[in-house]
Amino acid sequence: MKILRLASKRRLASLLSYSLTYFHEMRHQIICITRRDKREDPHRHLSHVGVGDGAGWSRVLLVEEVIAQMKKPDGDRYFLRGRDGWEADLKLGRCPFCAEGHEFLASAPDLTAKDKLLTLAACAD
Repeated sequence: MKILRLASKRRLASLLSYSLTYFHEMRHQIICITRRDKREDPHRHLSHVGVGDGAGWSRVLLVEEVIAQMKKPDGDRYFLRGRDGWEADLKLGRCPFCAEGHEFLASAPDLTAKDKLLTLAACAD
């Protein structure tokens, strides 16, 4: 009987821990992007992403901030919605064109496109 109570308490603690982790991370919609100037970066990597909703962006984040959040197990998660209504989660990748192969953001492929992130509009100043 004592073993059963201990197992139940461990299971409850595990579920509670999972629930707290699940509710801690938030999902944010990426609605616009800012690319680096071609003179500074010939590959035109993203420098900023705009987070918001259909009404417009509410804040602009550095790509490095988004990458840091995505690397945390309990960090925020991001998605984007294409013009066709499909949602795609943001994921991390390595740049195939750069010698240092730095990390960058890309959208997970869905049924309609490989990467929708680069099809988003530019964030207005």
